[in-house]
Amino acid sequence: MTDLWEDADFQQLTTQGDEAAEVIREYLERELLARLAEFLGGRDATARATAAVTILGGLIYTRYLNPLPTPAALTPAETRHILVPALRAALTPRPHTAATTRAGRRASPTYDGGALSPRTPPPPASPAVP
Repeated sequence: MTDLWEDADFQQLTTQGDEAAEVIREYLERELLARLAEFLGGRDATARATAAVTILGGLIYTRYLNPLPTPAALTPAETRHILVPALRAALTPRPHTAATTRAGRRASPTYDGGALSPRTPPPPASPAVP
């Protein structure tokens, strides 16, 4: 993916506004997420593919579309080196848990202080600072 986004012709696409944004969304959804989920297979393939595409979407945004100085300064090899552990974690199959309902579907996850848990409600929102 870094090779594709480093290509000068492809980078020109990112400067073409809403139409380009739609093309990028379609690429992420159809070409990346759908194909990755199909390749991974298994009961949580879509969740794992979604996690990986979210990481890659963050890379696209912070390196190419709205560059932050640190990610934009990395070489493609450095970028891959940094993201490999996160992508491996995202793509690792999740163990089957007791959160599976009788119908075979997982309960909706909620926030649990840094981990997702099907039983714990989210923490209270912090008041806005004026």
